[in-house]
Amino acid sequence: MAYDYSLSTECGADRGPADAFAKHFEGLAFELMTGKTSACSVDVHTDDETNWWVDVFPHNITRSNGSNLTDAIEVSELGYRLYKQLQSAPPFRFSLFGCEVTEFRLHGQLADDIAVYRDGRTEFNNSPAFEGLVLSQGMWEWLGKSIAFFPFVDGYRWRLYQGKGHSVILDNTDYGRLLRKLQAEVYPKL
Repeated sequence: MAYDYSLSTECGADRGPADAFAKHFEGLAFELMTGKTSACSVDVHTDDETNWWVDVFPHNITRSNGSNLTDAIEVSELGYRLYKQLQSAPPFRFSLFGCEVTEFRLHGQLADDIAVYRDGRTEFNNSPAFEGLVLSQGMWEWLGKSIAFFPFVDGYRWRLYQGKGHSVILDNTDYGRLLRKLQAEVYPKL
């Protein structure tokens, strides 16, 4: 089975914001530390709730689930680089980078992933599948201001992106250095 990696972003009910968002990513390409170049393509479409989505697909990377070290490095690096680009993107409601994340949740389904505790705390689903989820301030408030989300850029909060896990990924000195550099560029100053 071939897998697609993407940064999938829901932009709301109007097409204009989705088109502006797509334009921000059109023609984007990255020189990866492995020597490959990954150019991105963009797809704009609506979902079953008639909200507009933009999928940014990086090419020339693994079509597997990133099971070897080189694949994990490339997928992680692309994730960090796409999140860096997302920090200056036009307005959107929510976004996630990952494997097979196209329309990962419809707007109306996101509330189903909230747990409300007796003391009033709310927590968004802590599944690793949601690592890297970026919410607009309005979406974060609508979902109960979950404590698991940190500032991303003005007007947005996120679950920190950890990169693609691999059993020996941290043993790679070059990758570890790159990972720390990319994290410093996109992580909030906690």
